Amino acid sequence: MISHKKNTDEAKDAVGKIAERPLVVYFKTDDESAPEQPANASGRHRNLAWQILGTAAGVSWELLMEQPMWVDKTIARNKSEYSMMMTLANGQQSRKQPAIELKSYALTKKMVGIEDVSQLVATRINATQGQQADVIATGVSMSLPASYTGDASYVWDRVKSSWTKATRLSPGHKNTMVEAFKLDGDKIKTLILSLGDQIGDVIDEESERTSAKPLNARVVEKLTDFVCDHFNLERGAWPSDAETARKKLENLTARQTELTSFV
Repeated sequence: MISHKKNTDEAKDAVGKIAERPLVVYFKTDDESAPEQPANASGRHRNLAWQILGTAAGVSWELLMEQPMWVDKTIARNKSEYSMMMTLANGQQSRKQPAIELKSYALTKKMVGIEDVSQLVATRINATQGQQADVIATGVSMSLPASYTGDASYVWDRVKSSWTKATRLSPGHKNTMVEAFKLDGDKIKTLILSLGDQIGDVIDEESERTSAKPLNARVVEKLTDFVCDHFNLERGAWPSDAETARKKLENLTARQTELTSFV
């Protein structure tokens, strides 16, 4: 069915992978409840591969979508079991799921739509207060321009950290942001789109700048300032490059003195 002149082993492995049944994981919280919330633990690419093969073979899309597929099913009692099953189902070389995937899945369980920014903002109120940062980070990841070629997971992590950091600056910061999240969809959407439009430039600018501070910390501080400005809140007080360098030098000197005592 598939031939590859340069590496027949890879071709055989590809055919074998396509033939394997996908694994669907159901959640079942106790013995009395019925299995629910089926999730595709493995086989997403296999499913797509069959669609490609069927289309290449001239099978109509309608007929292709009507075909049943054999799957293996299993039950998970909690997120830890689900993560373990995901890893095992994808083999030892499986990647660890980034937070952007796990948190986005958790949002859908709360009926927060993640198909586009408008739907996300319209259903954001379904998220818990603890998930508000996830909503903002997910929205910004969706809003990245086509010209952005970096890692969306990196963006997601930095945006979530900046929202959380801003809420922790003071009770007033938190109250203002939480209230806006709940009541002002337009303001939240504007924040998401603005961050999506500018975060690439922030990352590029800080990546090119030499500093004693780690890159991640510098990006988060700039984004936190952006969030504060958006809500007309006072910016945070961050240590300067010189202060950070001085602190690192003090720690290094203390460590050197400690090690010298053993010589």
